[in-house]
Amino acid sequence: MASFDFLCCVSLSYETLRYTAFLGKYLQQRTMSASEGQYLAKLTVTTHQKLRSNNTYEDFWEKLDRTLDTVGVSEPALPQ
Repeated sequence: MASFDFLCCVSLSYETLRYTAFLGKYLQQRTMSASEGQYLAKLTVTTHQKLRSNNTYEDFWEKLDRTLDTVGVSEPALPQ
């Protein structure tokens, strides 16, 4: 990983898409009823809405900052 932008995009994608992948996996089951599918869809939407809170953003940023040190990516910098 060479840049902060790449690491940030991958981390953010992981945080948001893992819930969507879970939903997709379970909606494809033959035994899934419409009401169960609707419940899982609402749960996924609620989870995504919670991800938009300031506390969750701060947790995400702290986790990303720790990852920067682990993988050797430099801190973000404004273009000059």
